[in-house]
Amino acid sequence: MINSNRPNSAEIQRRLSDVDAVTEAMNRGIRKAMREHKLMGRSVVGYRDGKVVHIPPEEIPDYDENGELIQPEADQKS
Repeated sequence: MINSNRPNSAEIQRRLSDVDAVTEAMNRGIRKAMREHKLMGRSVVGYRDGKVVHIPPEEIPDYDENGELIQPEADQKS
């Protein structure tokens, strides 16, 4: 039985040829994973200044459930 929802090799090739879309999808997945780690209080491993580092949850940026950065609200002055 053939699954009609499964893309064929030409469709897969077409999707993978859009480097910007593939890169954005990968980055969005990374941001979602970072959000999950932060919510669970776990650090993540990253790479800074040529060294592998552990990034504690309080240093992980805030991302929403779609992997988009949550901008801190500007302080409102009365």
